[in-house]
Amino acid sequence: LRNLRHLNIEYNQLSGLPATILSLSLSHLHVDNNYFHPALWKENTLNQPQTLIEMCCHKSVHMYNVLSQTMKDIVDSNHSGLYCDMCHGPIYGTGLRVIRSVGGVTQVFGVKLLPLILIVCSIKCQRVLKDTRQEIKWDHYNKHIITCDTL
Repeated sequence: LRNLRHLNIEYNQLSGLPATILSLSLSHLHVDNNYFHPALWKENTLNQPQTLIEMCCHKSVHMYNVLSQTMKDIVDSNHSGLYCDMCHGPIYGTGLRVIRSVGGVTQVFGVKLLPLILIVCSIKCQRVLKDTRQEIKWDHYNKHIITCDTL
């Protein structure tokens, strides 16, 4: 994928793209006739409530060093292998989906507003991403998204 310059994903009924799309070196992205309109974002980010064990694992990770071995095993066995697109902490269960757009004045791959589907670990990270006016960018060095203050 390093040499990929043009990507055509037209007519695919997509509601957004994964944040990792920003890591590609595309010169142009064709996205017409997908479900990218902001009016559809709420419908496409309906999340199931996190389970009690997922919430407990999320809280326990901050005090991991003082947990018993049994609790550490429970926390470790529930880690999905995914990491939060906001705080970069571990995600337990499926995580929560948020759609945010990048672009605007500065086009991304020739697209004015490109919706990204972000997976976050908690309600707190979900609220921060929904409420923030910060710009989302890809950190090529650390291979994850970052939020930046907009001028």
